[in-house]
Amino acid sequence: MLTYNFDYSIWKLDPFGYHITNLVLHILVSLLLFFFVRKFTKDERVAFIAAALFVVHPLNIESVTYIAGRADSLMAVFLLSSIILFDRHFQEKGIRMALVYSLSVFSFVLAALCKESAIIFPIVIFLYALFFKSQEEIENSNRSIKFHYMSFF
Repeated sequence: MLTYNFDYSIWKLDPFGYHITNLVLHILVSLLLFFFVRKFTKDERVAFIAAALFVVHPLNIESVTYIAGRADSLMAVFLLSSIILFDRHFQEKGIRMALVYSLSVFSFVLAALCKESAIIFPIVIFLYALFFKSQEEIENSNRSIKFHYMSFF
């Protein structure tokens, strides 16, 4: 609702402005997807192809053209930001690590406020930590956030 209020303050009842906002959000999601895929594949070509396919894929038509479909794009922006920040906190030390982790949690909360389906994200984070993070990275992380890294061993 905040984004609709923002649009209304600028565009009033002109639907063109609302569509521009949805398009900008879709582009932002595509850029975040590019950075996300590049981080995990270490290949810019693969990341570019994935982001380009996401931009033109017909499944995204509703979230871009339908004004009320904005929740999907907003949720994607915040979830992708959350996982990128979550991964980033492993490279930080001290107070910076806590700040980046807090921003990741805040992004998740915003995503959950945008759309209820974001609530499955903690499972994604758990699987990410389980399969993509080494035990050394987990051990070097701050002990106050170790509850995310349950190990079966």
